[in-house]
Amino acid sequence: MKKILVSAILLLGLSSLLKAQENEESWSFPVTYSGSRPVITDFVSAILSREDIGESLGEMKANWDLYLQGKKLPEGRAFLVDVKNGYLRYDATDKDEDGTVYQNSIEYCYWNHSNGRNKLVGENTVCKQDGKVFMGQFSGVSYYLYDGKTRLMRFAYEPDLGIDLDCPDDTELIVHKLPQSGKTVEYHFYSPGGEKLVKYTWVGDKFIVPED
Repeated sequence: MKKILVSAILLLGLSSLLKAQENEESWSFPVTYSGSRPVITDFVSAILSREDIGESLGEMKANWDLYLQGKKLPEGRAFLVDVKNGYLRYDATDKDEDGTVYQNSIEYCYWNHSNGRNKLVGENTVCKQDGKVFMGQFSGVSYYLYDGKTRLMRFAYEPDLGIDLDCPDDTELIVHKLPQSGKTVEYHFYSPGGEKLVKYTWVGDKFIVPED
């Protein structure tokens, strides 16, 4: 029951991922780059170039195009691009008439595969209201596997990557954090009884729970 509950929460609103489960091959998409290898901006551009990316990524894509053209972004929109560490984040902040502040942050990072050719790309969305995290329609983490031979990227399922989604029965909120540097992803499970933190570290071909 716990795994079913967590999967339902993580996939809430992510209809494109459900379509990927029905036909994974059709969900592969190309990655183009001009250097000797792709970098984080190439992976993000590829992800945002897909069709039916949804409202949240659609808004990000419009501003990503402006960013790449060197144009000014709308108020409340900003990008953090760290090519050296393979990390990118988009922050969108809005304020309601009553003064409530909403922030939607979408972050990406990638790690090398042990075969020396492939990459694993992480995508994570965090929603906040007045600084407090909540489960928004597009909240959650996703992973993509990039094949350096075909130059195609496809959705990768967490169990296939070594990630076990087990969590306390009374979990009310799940928050994920991708690293700007390093190889460890954090899964925070919040319940009335407190917080449970599970870390997963990428070791080249899968994630493992690191020893304390």
